[in-house]
Amino acid sequence: MKPIYSVKTLNDDTEQRFFESKSGIFQHYPSLKQSHPDRVEQFILSRMALLDCLSQIGIKTDIARLQTNQDFQLQEYPQVKVSLSHTEKYGAAALSQTSKAIGIDIEYANRTVKPDIQKKITHKDDVHEHTLLEVWCLKEAGFKTFSFARGLRGMEQITIRDNQLHFENHSCSYELGRSGELYVCTTWI
Repeated sequence: MKPIYSVKTLNDDTEQRFFESKSGIFQHYPSLKQSHPDRVEQFILSRMALLDCLSQIGIKTDIARLQTNQDFQLQEYPQVKVSLSHTEKYGAAALSQTSKAIGIDIEYANRTVKPDIQKKITHKDDVHEHTLLEVWCLKEAGFKTFSFARGLRGMEQITIRDNQLHFENHSCSYELGRSGELYVCTTWI
């Protein structure tokens, strides 16, 4: 079953919640004190998106309780798999209670992927009709999904064929779409 997801940006609807979250963020995530303010904003927005996803499955919590373990499960809710993504001015989250692993990536639809990046993200066995930016988004989300697999070092190891992503003997489903000015890709096993 595909994961649910949410994308957040700072606007009139989210501003108050954003600043409430920001007021205590360094107490719960001390490593953020060294981060650039834009990075802190993206961190908070992705957690706000995660809070939105959690509320959709009936879990009410706060940003301080969103710690994850190495298997991308929430420590307080280990039955929930999560994935986070961010880009300038946006944060996103996906979650699933039924998937083995999930991933999400967001990218500006007008982003230019430089040609030298192509060899880092494409595989000789790729069979698809996606643009280079869509491939980037797919494989970034897929990399997160396949992170449990030993031996995965780069996106170029992931292939796209038969409308799925593949790494060694693993495969995952994906959904790629647009949300305003962003591409949003979710992947799941």
